[in-house]
Amino acid sequence: MAILKKRVPQGALVPNRPAAPVTKPLQAKDPEKILELINRRQRQIIVHSVIYYRMNSNLLPDKTWDIWARELVALQKDHPDIAAESVFWEDMKDFDGTTGFHLADHVWGLKIAPSLMRVHTNIAGGK
Repeated sequence: MAILKKRVPQGALVPNRPAAPVTKPLQAKDPEKILELINRRQRQIIVHSVIYYRMNSNLLPDKTWDIWARELVALQKDHPDIAAESVFWEDMKDFDGTTGFHLADHVWGLKIAPSLMRVHTNIAGGK
């Protein structure tokens, strides 16, 4: 009996696979690239914390969130002066990577998360 594999649209979220590539440890000394990655990780942690804790859903595996969280903690620790310039520094300066529960009511995340969920639903539903 042949097993039919459902074709998944490129960029769609697939259970048990990372939602996005996980970066290798940053080797560059370029402060702009470091700041860019810190900002990206902060946004990802915030929006996925809102989705998980506030919307009771999940778009990426816990493992991916954990990797991003550990990477963000390391970046902020290794580059405190650069991290202090990040967009969400005040919200993330005490982030230790163990939970995003305290970010579930983040104003920016509450604006972005519903849109991300709609996009995900449209992709997953084939609309």
